[in-house]
Amino acid sequence: MIGSGSEKRFKIVVSGSKFDSPRRISATEYIVPASKMTPQIQRINRTSGKIVSITEIA
Repeated sequence: MIGSGSEKRFKIVVSGSKFDSPRRISATEYIVPASKMTPQIQRINRTSGKIVSITEIA
């Protein structure tokens, strides 16, 4: 394994943050370690994005 490798990582898929136009649905993906989940979710909520899914990645 490269780096510590012990911490789980998650992919957060977000739609509708800041850059939306009515005709276009944009989705943004964030890959975050478990320890950064809460601050990232709070940041997404502040930019009025909608979390579509959170998936654990290997």
